[in-house]
Amino acid sequence: MRGDGANPTAGQLGRALREPVSSCRSNILFSNLVKWLSHRQEGEVVGGEHSDDKGTPELPDFAKKADDLEAIKKAVDDASSVGGGLWLSYLFVLFYLAVAAGAVTHKDLFFEKAVKLPFLGIELPLLAFFFLAPILFVIVHTYTLVHLVMLTDKAKRYHQALYAQIEDANESESERRTATRDKLRRQLPSNIFIQFLAGPSDLRESAFGSLLRVIAWITLVVAPVLLLLTIQIQFLPYHSSGVVWTQRIALLLDLALVWWLWRKILSGGENDATATRASSIAVGLGLLTSSLAIAFSCAIATFPGEWQEETWTRPTWAVAVHDALFSAEPNLVTHRRFPFSNTLVLPSLNVYEDLGIDDPGKAKWRDFVFRSGERDLRGAIFTFASLPKVDFTGADLRGARLLYAQLQGASLQRANLQGASLDLAQLQGGNLSGAQLQGASLDGAYLQGADLSAAANLSGAQLQGASLKGAHLQGAKLSGAQLQGASLDGASLQAALLDSAPLLGVSFSSATLRGTDLGGSYLWRSNQAGIPAVLSAIRVVEDGNTWSPRQRDPMGQVRAWDDKDYQKLRSSLQLLLSGPSREAALKRIEVLNCSGSDKRLQSCDPSLAPPVEAAEWKNAVMKNSVGVQAYRAALAESLRALFCPGDENEVLVIRAIAKFGQLQRAGPAARALIAELLNKNSADCPVAASLTDADRSTLLSIKQEIESAEVPSLANPR
Repeated sequence: MRGDGANPTAGQLGRALREPVSSCRSNILFSNLVKWLSHRQEGEVVGGEHSDDKGTPELPDFAKKADDLEAIKKAVDDASSVGGGLWLSYLFVLFYLAVAAGAVTHKDLFFEKAVKLPFLGIELPLLAFFFLAPILFVIVHTYTLVHLVMLTDKAKRYHQALYAQIEDANESESERRTATRDKLRRQLPSNIFIQFLAGPSDLRESAFGSLLRVIAWITLVVAPVLLLLTIQIQFLPYHSSGVVWTQRIALLLDLALVWWLWRKILSGGENDATATRASSIAVGLGLLTSSLAIAFSCAIATFPGEWQEETWTRPTWAVAVHDALFSAEPNLVTHRRFPFSNTLVLPSLNVYEDLGIDDPGKAKWRDFVFRSGERDLRGAIFTFASLPKVDFTGADLRGARLLYAQLQGASLQRANLQGASLDLAQLQGGNLSGAQLQGASLDGAYLQGADLSAAANLSGAQLQGASLKGAHLQGAKLSGAQLQGASLDGASLQAALLDSAPLLGVSFSSATLRGTDLGGSYLWRSNQAGIPAVLSAIRVVEDGNTWSPRQRDPMGQVRAWDDKDYQKLRSSLQLLLSGPSREAALKRIEVLNCSGSDKRLQSCDPSLAPPVEAAEWKNAVMKNSVGVQAYRAALAESLRALFCPGDENEVLVIRAIAKFGQLQRAGPAARALIAELLNKNSADCPVAASLTDADRSTLLSIKQEIESAEVPSLANPR
């Protein structure tokens, strides 16, 4: 207040009060005193502050809008426009990722095809997409929930202000004021979240309000969980622990955020004074649902080889649900699993068609048309698949099904094929050197010219207990292959190399061995069934270890076979995937049990005479063991029968055998055969016309090597 006559100062009033005054003057002074007190209460200042004591600063004009209902409504309107657009953007991302992930097929996973993003028309690498997609979605979901929490806070403020300014005065006025509040609520934006949080009471409590809540629950709580599980399920057959665990962590994080932020959103529909916690039933139901989602992701949706399956003893119900959802037998018509699969299911896959190679002849110059080496393909189903010249080097194919598969020229070098089924597969010219084939089934497989040599790991065994019944192993190289307890019943072994192979307990019933090299192999308890094999012109270098319970360890040292070796072998086979293949393999190796009671088997004590059955088999083998010249002639004849019948896979067989050394072992007896192969117009050997210049150069080098060798060595062939 100013220090003039209009507004007296405190000092003036004090002096005036001390002076004698008349009645009229007294009234004037009282009036000025009231005016002074009024101005002081209103905070009027002199020179920026009160003329006497300090007072409270006057609030700015916009602060008066703190409780202004119109201003609060405008804030809700603005936040609603942002939140509505953000919600639609979130839905777009959700459905976008669902479409992109749902479009990925098992073929895409096998060929590692990039994921084509809809609308954008760009491609993202397969692993990058399935790694980044759940992370991106959790970020977008969190951002959306945070904005909706802030929108909820504004709606809650509007709710409180509405009750504060239009409160129920008495019972008669209550209905009218409630109607007024509802009319004001109807002026709020037509936003799903605004309406079910702060809309009219009749709308929120009606079926339409329930529909709004269902939409909110589905889009912001249920759909995110389903999307993250869908991404995991779609990628599961690829078998990448790092990516799958990223997806699981994303799910756990998203559930935690939903529990934290969604409850804040739901609390916005009520006044603080009347808000109540969610009922214990609702919380319990939410915890149960969340727990089931986590259990499904971490314990049910697993793939072979994960630690949950290997080391964690899961409840029976979890195993049953897992098997029903992910490991069901494929449909006999569609050859596909229902509803999901944790392994690749690609029956009748054609690698040429899917790679866009219209003419396989155009890929002749390539060693491999596709490389899938070092991949985890456990339990994959490639029945009737056409996979020629595919590189599976070092791949994990344990328990895989490759029945009737075409694998001509494929490389399975160092591949883990334990318990795999390759019955009637075509592996002509394939490379299985160093492959682990314990308990595998190759019944009726075509392995002409296949390389199964050096099939050994640190424990020495790779083909133990394997079934190669009826396998076509003409010209195959099994030198040093670990075949203890394997079945070669009915196998075709013409011109095959089994030298230095431990053939303890191998069954040769009805097998055909002509021009077969068994030099340095171990034949104790072989062909225990007693059914005669077809033997002709085979090579055997007999010594004290040939028919004794002996074996060569990984260090090359010859030592006795005993019960410890049998138990070790049995334990290794028990690690195979459970199923008929494992049980059959365990049954086959029982012949190697020194504690067995079968008297027809040769004793583990080499000093004891063999039983009649064992002696007959030994005599038959040694009777058909021939000298160098006869063996060479039989070998050359067997190779001619292998090369020249006019089969489309003969080129692959010739290329493989040229590396194995059978032609060199045949020596001069192979000259005529090589000459025919070098003649493009040979009528007796049609495959000669299909050989490349490189093939002819290799054959010419072999011919020159044979001619230059004065005394070809059988003991140490190339």
